Amino acid sequence: MRNQRNSRIEVLRILTMFFIILSHSCSIGILNQFSFEQQVRFTSVYAFASVASIAGGIGNCIFMIITGYYLSDKVQVSWDKNITLLIKLTIYYWVLLILYYILGEHSIDKVTLIKMIFPFYFGYSWYVTAYVIFCTFIPILNKMIESLDIKMLSRLILLLFIFGLLLPTFSMSTFMYSSMYLLLISYLSGAYIKRNIDNISTVKMRNIALLSIMGLIFSVLCFCFMGKITSKPIWFTKSGFLGRALGSIFAFSIFAYLVKQKSFNVPSINKVGSSMLGVYILHDNPVVASWYWKVNFPFYLEGYEHWILFNLIKVIALFGVLIILELFVNRFFEGFFRYCSNKIYRILGSLTDG
Repeated sequence: MRNQRNSRIEVLRILTMFFIILSHSCSIGILNQFSFEQQVRFTSVYAFASVASIAGGIGNCIFMIITGYYLSDKVQVSWDKNITLLIKLTIYYWVLLILYYILGEHSIDKVTLIKMIFPFYFGYSWYVTAYVIFCTFIPILNKMIESLDIKMLSRLILLLFIFGLLLPTFSMSTFMYSSMYLLLISYLSGAYIKRNIDNISTVKMRNIALLSIMGLIFSVLCFCFMGKITSKPIWFTKSGFLGRALGSIFAFSIFAYLVKQKSFNVPSINKVGSSMLGVYILHDNPVVASWYWKVNFPFYLEGYEHWILFNLIKVIALFGVLIILELFVNRFFEGFFRYCSNKIYRILGSLTDG
């Protein structure tokens, strides 16, 4: 019972992945299709896509907060899972690339082709790649967390938040403004929630979550509106700057609120939740993204009455298909992935021991 998964967290993981796909559908399939003249018109399509696209950053924060919540008290890292994830990432990219050519699509340039053959090295599916790299340092990070009392941990998170997320919001560039830095803050936040869970106020977390997401949506719309008034593209690019600061606050508060609720355990939900990183790899593939969002099922920018429903149907369809595919792979090929992982782990061990 001590290691029983909380299906409430797994439901959050599943919903988070859905909103990440929705975010990418808007950033890749809608916003990238807008010319500056269309941005200035500030259509309802652009407003919806601008707001929905912030869900991706929030989702990445939630994923790593969950990781910090579960792993921050662990002494050792699961090398076999990390290697398995890298093998799955590489094989998925190879298979999708082969299918892309079998279907008669040959528009990939040589540089992109090389990057897809070595997706981990070139940072394709950046979150999964960064996640695996980050996990290698978890045992060291956990020792540091263990050495801090709860007040020192909270102060550390606050300082990292100010210098890495808040100050860059006001165009104050810092070297800490990076994706890996965001994962670090999120991981520490998950550790803080786990260690201080009894002292966290449910009502306070709920209110902070509501205020932060409302403030985030309002800020994005305000920046877009300023772009319409001034006819300057800088306002449209700045509309995402508040995403990391307010988005990380929302991710922290919504997770803390949900984890304080009564837990339950449903194995089928847990199984689906555990497949989300595989779904992330599949949907984030550049071939899949281009083929699905732009080529075969493009978004109708002009004169389409049910454009929100159309986009949601695309997102739900892709999400459902990828879940089924990932569950199928986990059911019939997980043994193969683990076999390859163990082989690579032993080879690496023999090299270091020698």
